[in-house]
Amino acid sequence: MCPERALAAIALAPSLALWACETDVVTRTLHRDNCVVCHQPLAEDAPAGLSPPPHGGIEEAHPWYPLGCVDCHGGTPRICDGTLLAPSSPDDEPRCDGTWVYDKDLAHVDPGDAPRKLNALTAGDLDRVPDAWIRFQNPSDLRVVNTTCGRCHVDAAALTRRSAHALQTGALAIARMRAGLQPTVEPRFAATAQRDPNPRADGCTSSSVTRFSPLLIDTASTEPRTAPTPENVQEQLLVQACLGCHLQDSGPITRAPGSHRGAGCAACHVDYAEDGLSRSADPFVPENVAPHPETHALVASPSTQTCVACHAGGARIGLSYQGLREAALADDLSRAVPVGRPLHGLAAEQLIRDEDRDNGFDETPPDLHFEAGLACVDCHGAAELHGSGRIGADRTCEPAVRRCEDCHGDVRREADLALTRHALSRRADGAIVLTTRRDGRALVVPQTRDALDPAHARYNPAAARAKAVHDGWSHADEIECSTCHAGWLPSCYGCHVELDLAGTGRYLTTAAIVPGAVTTELLMSATHDQVLLWNQRGKLQGSMPAERLFFTLHVAGEPGDSPAFAMAPRSLADAAGARHPSFGQRPIDPHTTRKASAFSACDRCHATAPDRAEAPPPNEALLDLTHGFGTRRFDLSACDLAADPSCGPDAPATTYPLDAVIARDGSPLVVIGHRDVRPLGLDEIARMRAIVVEATTPIPADARTDRRFPAP
Repeated sequence: MCPERALAAIALAPSLALWACETDVVTRTLHRDNCVVCHQPLAEDAPAGLSPPPHGGIEEAHPWYPLGCVDCHGGTPRICDGTLLAPSSPDDEPRCDGTWVYDKDLAHVDPGDAPRKLNALTAGDLDRVPDAWIRFQNPSDLRVVNTTCGRCHVDAAALTRRSAHALQTGALAIARMRAGLQPTVEPRFAATAQRDPNPRADGCTSSSVTRFSPLLIDTASTEPRTAPTPENVQEQLLVQACLGCHLQDSGPITRAPGSHRGAGCAACHVDYAEDGLSRSADPFVPENVAPHPETHALVASPSTQTCVACHAGGARIGLSYQGLREAALADDLSRAVPVGRPLHGLAAEQLIRDEDRDNGFDETPPDLHFEAGLACVDCHGAAELHGSGRIGADRTCEPAVRRCEDCHGDVRREADLALTRHALSRRADGAIVLTTRRDGRALVVPQTRDALDPAHARYNPAAARAKAVHDGWSHADEIECSTCHAGWLPSCYGCHVELDLAGTGRYLTTAAIVPGAVTTELLMSATHDQVLLWNQRGKLQGSMPAERLFFTLHVAGEPGDSPAFAMAPRSLADAAGARHPSFGQRPIDPHTTRKASAFSACDRCHATAPDRAEAPPPNEALLDLTHGFGTRRFDLSACDLAADPSCGPDAPATTYPLDAVIARDGSPLVVIGHRDVRPLGLDEIARMRAIVVEATTPIPADARTDRRFPAP
């Protein structure tokens, strides 16, 4: 061999040529799949003869097991203009007795008449696209998942198709029950039709659901499903605005910075950047066009950004977890610190990071788990996210819902390390640690009982006073952890929904273009209201308003025409036919956990000593808020149902106390909907107020009118 031998790799499409010092030339041809010839170009300066050859371009999508492009996407990887011969051994390559052909059109799946870009289509649009073209663009789409992901992940694929994430049944069933449109919370409708092959009669799940596609409102109709009523305006709200976060499509209507995602398995298992732009090395993916995945790579565990793409709405737990909240129309934002950029469909000034830039502290801090680096998936594992295979609408129907006690134990025992839904283990020094699923960090998990043990380094006298076991009983036996440890809780008081029949809207389920454009406006909000409910576990938990809805219907007519009805509260009819508001309320872990919180103050639930005998407790306004009577801080003037159930243009107005869930006689002012959940009873409230505690929460003189109360 000559010392100055040079080996050069040149791009002859998929060929490599080797030159020796001698005059004869030996040519070695590298045959590569059509896909990688374009999407993984060979490195220009790579030494020849290496196997596999060095390349750049598209990332390895499935690093856990070798898969070719066509295993997922379909298409034709090898094209021969003669006869394609099978490999002579498992380690050999296919052979061609003619010439290898490299042609994009022949390699790609033919879309026929289908749209070229599928990520802008709704679920109904996608149902009309050929499966082969869907698979080519998104192999994880639930319509084709049995031929792709489901070949190996059989159980996960089967369960996911019937999960709440796939069907979004919860957004429909409870809202429709509260509006009197169905008798129970058992789901009837979903983002797409689905059937449970092994149903059970449990009052919680259904054997099947059909795709939600409500009838259009007819202003001349008296038929319940088409009449111009607030309940039917809600149907349009649900189908046009609320069904945008499910796995049947990639959320084409809700797409905005922070809300980009895929569909099917890719909705969770493919990362998207906040701006929706690609960071992939694939030379054929544009870098400045959204939406594209961050890279061409699956991830085993979703990022927090992935979860928040959908969970920025609804209860806003995705925002709250990060210390953010959505501003309402009536909020005083003069000293607020906004995020400063459009995010999740909200304008730059609508998403608030801090309530007051001048007071030296953050009233709405992030959850301490977020600050520690935990992703959502570190608590919410596969069993919870994929579902049980049952078609339910209430998340408590699922058996695998996580609890704080899973990791932190309770006042009597430490966490059970045998639980498989969390990555817990014991370190050599005895500490219990959680290994984060995204980056593999080991974090020490404090155990609740250690804070009650005076001999332990983590002993906390305040925690011992609040949670210690006395005579076999602890506050923790009847109070959820989040009730005291939530740092704050966003409460939305009043949402005005308008349907203008002169405009047009689009059904998120069927893609139908229909008469009637829906707009919504959040009217008022609070950050530190806590109203106690008994939850499904028989424990006291903080709650938030759900669907304090007021409807206005504008009919198609001349500009300035009066609406058919205005500011009509959603309502239910009683046995006598009289209509009453049907506002919702639900128990919630707001995902704002802090070690200490204003919610843990004893005077939130118990009375403080009055100045004189027979006087009400000084903290009565705070107790009225906590126990459900309300404070009148969020009264809203709207149509008086008792005077005019039709809420016509000339209907008189009355005041609705939106922060109240029960009247003074104990009768309910809200419709909860979640099974086994109820407000406090009058006898329970009396017992709680009979206990006198030290005053720690400031009570201003205008506590019943100041909407900032009881925020710190």
